[in-house]
Amino acid sequence: MSVPKVYYYPVRGRGQFVVALLHYLKVDFEIDTTSNEQIKPETTFGQVPYYVDDEIKLAQTHAIARYLANKHKIHGKSLVEQAKVDEIVDSVWDTLNPLLAATFGGNDSAKEEYKKNNKLHLFLDVYEKKLNENKYIAGGDDYTLADFDAFLVYNYIDLLGYLTDRNSYPKLEELRKYFTSLPQLQKYFESVKNTPL
Repeated sequence: MSVPKVYYYPVRGRGQFVVALLHYLKVDFEIDTTSNEQIKPETTFGQVPYYVDDEIKLAQTHAIARYLANKHKIHGKSLVEQAKVDEIVDSVWDTLNPLLAATFGGNDSAKEEYKKNNKLHLFLDVYEKKLNENKYIAGGDDYTLADFDAFLVYNYIDLLGYLTDRNSYPKLEELRKYFTSLPQLQKYFESVKNTPL
């Protein structure tokens, strides 16, 4: 059995959600940041990230994360919990897509405009409220992909300089403290500390 392989660029971006998740799940894997142009014609949509293991070849960050979450049983234990997980995970991408577009796809004025008028707080406020109501963001009795993705997007928002008031989010700060204290994620963050955002 060969180890899974992830194809992505030598940046964090969307690929970090797959790479960090694999670290969190303690999956041995390889990351290839040099063969993207060669692999793209083989991928489903001609883009990366692209995940390959003995069972599947899969594109799309969402799909890869859900596949891994199901395989490692962190997608929720019931249909209702899985729907709650998906609700949070999908909202993470609603948060992330305009953030990435403004940060990396626009000019400096687009970034400044986004800083002034972004809706990040709307999502972060909901995550904070859910964590005030339950220990785990999707309810349930253990951490799921929803907790992991909420942590990762919160952390990324902060790294990109868009988080203006950490004091408004004590539960998200607790979530960040939990995940960043895990040895396997300390290893991940150490491995990407010099990687472009």
